[in-house]
Amino acid sequence: MRCEIQKIIDQLEEVFTGSPWHGASIISQITDIDESIVYVRACEQHSIIEIVYHMINWRLFAISRLEKNVPSLKFFEENDWIIIKKKDNHSWNDAIQTLYSTQEKLIQLLKAINEELLDKIVTERNYTYKHLFTGIIHHDIYHSGQIAYINKLFKRESK
Repeated sequence: MRCEIQKIIDQLEEVFTGSPWHGASIISQITDIDESIVYVRACEQHSIIEIVYHMINWRLFAISRLEKNVPSLKFFEENDWIIIKKKDNHSWNDAIQTLYSTQEKLIQLLKAINEELLDKIVTERNYTYKHLFTGIIHHDIYHSGQIAYINKLFKRESK
């Protein structure tokens, strides 16, 4: 019986491409953003593209733990919150595609695991796999709100 894993998969998909209760899905939200604003840092904070790459980074962390291809936690910490400028080799389309592909990979791996893994401790962490996967869901919702706010802020300013 795979009830718990299926609940996690359903929630990941709902937040990412579905019709979540809290508002727009991540994909519908980010594909509606004008590329001209994704590199702009609001109030010296992170830009939309930086937030998306931050979300990608922690999906890659979860994927690496499931694949047992375990770069150290330090690798993910060092690649977290990278500064991205328009002139860099990080296009908005690449960011969207990478986020989408890491989501698909995570779902694919979750479909293949044994439910017993959910109660095991994640390598280099002090929490379970269930906590990690539900954390990705919460993380997505949190950053989705930030992205929506930044997008609205710059849409309003450009009028």
